[in-house]
Amino acid sequence: MPRTEATAYTGPRLIQAPMVGATDPSFVISACQADLLGSLGGGASPPEPLRQAIRTIRNGTDRPFNINLFVIDERIGQTPPPEELAALDAWYARLGLSLDLPASYAPSFEAQFQVLLDEAPPIASFTFGLLAPEQVQALQGRGSQIIGTATSPDEALAWQTVGADFICLQGLEAGGHRGPFLSDAPGRPLAELFAACRELIAHPLIVAGGLMDGRAAADYLIAGAAAAQLGSAFLCCPEAPTVPAHKQALLEARDAAQQQTVLIRSFSGRQARGLPNAYTRHFETLPVSPYPIRNALTQPLRRWAAQHGDRENLSLWVGQGHRAIRERPLDELAAELHDELRQALGAAGDQA
Repeated sequence: MPRTEATAYTGPRLIQAPMVGATDPSFVISACQADLLGSLGGGASPPEPLRQAIRTIRNGTDRPFNINLFVIDERIGQTPPPEELAALDAWYARLGLSLDLPASYAPSFEAQFQVLLDEAPPIASFTFGLLAPEQVQALQGRGSQIIGTATSPDEALAWQTVGADFICLQGLEAGGHRGPFLSDAPGRPLAELFAACRELIAHPLIVAGGLMDGRAAADYLIAGAAAAQLGSAFLCCPEAPTVPAHKQALLEARDAAQQQTVLIRSFSGRQARGLPNAYTRHFETLPVSPYPIRNALTQPLRRWAAQHGDRENLSLWVGQGHRAIRERPLDELAAELHDELRQALGAAGDQA
């Protein structure tokens, strides 16, 4: 039987979210040293680079850290429809690029999972899908604790049933990819989702989505959450490996009163929150294959855009709290967040 009793959460109360493309081993180590739970977005990493990243983090800090993977169907051999390929090919041609079908659409999840078993990171988190009970047990047997991502009460219950130690509730406000796996619905606002799960779920709950400061995190900790996960808050730290054009777009959007985030499917085939641009507007109503197929088809475009500073062809992921982004070194931002959290928790204690 899977381990279903609640495991006490004893890690940092503030978690640096695992963001593919905006986290690397150096950044995770710095986050850990700043009293955060540093997290690596490893979903796009082939097995051996993932293994080396885990070893680099372990050699760089004696504090707990988290490795995040995408639970996906690789869909090897599935060919995108001709109309989708034609639309992408025409867009590529405008930029002097050619569209070629990749040999594979994503790294093998099975091979990535074996790396986790081999390397046994302190914490392993998962999104886009659900592990089998025996997979959860295998990692726990190696000493890893498991965080499962949920966007609905049903998904939270599913992770509790298979034996995850902690459940991360991803509110609708969160930047980047949505994590639903039981339906295609984008999910609920964080406050609503937390309220629905607080009495339903026995295991410790981590909250994520639109949280940009320690005061907002404190509100959920006071209400019973074990920890709060922040992602967009760190995107413009100088140490973050966020693409420079992405950072600049976020800073400009922060100061633009009318700039709103939207849910975008056309870059990866899975809904993700970010800023709109020329690419997203053009492909808004055109055919899109599911993740990871569409994601692989647009990787060369996004890589080219990153190299050329072309924000109109970048995936500009960010959450709804983007206007509160602070351009600070990671250690300074972490210190501010901890101070805000302590003050808010202290004030709440004084009022009790």
